[in-house]
Amino acid sequence: MQFRTIAIMCALSLSACGQSIDDAQNVPLQGHWKSTTTLGSVEFNGRTLKAEEVPPEVTQMIATKSPAGERECYEPKVRDAQQILALMPSQLGNHCAVASEEAYANKHSFSATCDGSKFDAGLGRASFSSNATISPDSVVIWLNVKVTAKQQTGQSVRMRMSLKQELVRVGNCPA
Repeated sequence: MQFRTIAIMCALSLSACGQSIDDAQNVPLQGHWKSTTTLGSVEFNGRTLKAEEVPPEVTQMIATKSPAGERECYEPKVRDAQQILALMPSQLGNHCAVASEEAYANKHSFSATCDGSKFDAGLGRASFSSNATISPDSVVIWLNVKVTAKQQTGQSVRMRMSLKQELVRVGNCPA
């Protein structure tokens, strides 16, 4: 099963793009922001995995998304569903469709489904949803992913994963 593909979907969905200039229509303020990504849970065929059972691709993706103590000067802007699909590898992104999307100044949510078999013969249907809460000094994004796949034995496996990314404004940018 392609955990790498699932990790890519998660990383792209959680990423908030940064702007170097202040956008008055964007709720978060420009400043130094610290990002933390945490794994909520991982389930295979209905069984919740212990931390040591989580595939290395997933834990590596989370470590890459949360470098220790890293702070950047920018203004976060949550990506919309079409921007996320455009960033996915074309073999997968071309086979995804947005199921729903709601965007407000302080909240953004969407769900999408993908036919993963067009990308990887062992990967079946994938769906993901994202819910973001946005304020001037914080952005919290929850992501839920569901995937069905076929193992080499031909058996189907179902996987669910939830992730949380939190961006917190920790100061002003240098003048």
